[in-house]
Amino acid sequence: PQKAQALEAWLAQVSSLQMTTIHFESPNRIQRTLAFLSERTPDTPLALCREMTKKFQTVWRGTAQLILEQNQEWRGEMVLVIGAVKRCLEAPDLDSLYQQQRDSGLSHNQAIKTLAQRFSLSKKQIQNQLTTASTSVTPETEPFE
Repeated sequence: PQKAQALEAWLAQVSSLQMTTIHFESPNRIQRTLAFLSERTPDTPLALCREMTKKFQTVWRGTAQLILEQNQEWRGEMVLVIGAVKRCLEAPDLDSLYQQQRDSGLSHNQAIKTLAQRFSLSKKQIQNQLTTASTSVTPETEPFE
């Protein structure tokens, strides 16, 4: 993705998959993408592959910051392999965002649909996250035995 908001939505979608993902990236944008990943998911393992299946194939492995420190002039076909993104993302506080949508006059379904579009997730994923958040027991609310 080229714009910041699209990058945020893309990362939210990738992190919701909880599996390794493969992306083709332009050598012109790889520096910015790595910087973005370094800032948002500093511990996520990556592999950056250049010119795969060719004579000058190169693979860099590590975190986004380690790969950025290679200070390369990025050229050629770039493939970015992102390990399962840990939930170290600053996850949006869906409960408060949902409540803001409801307070602004949207129905339950409209609020879910709006949040799903905003974070590039399915309505079911948003609903599940809201349900999980509302039914989880925190240490402060656990019953005493």
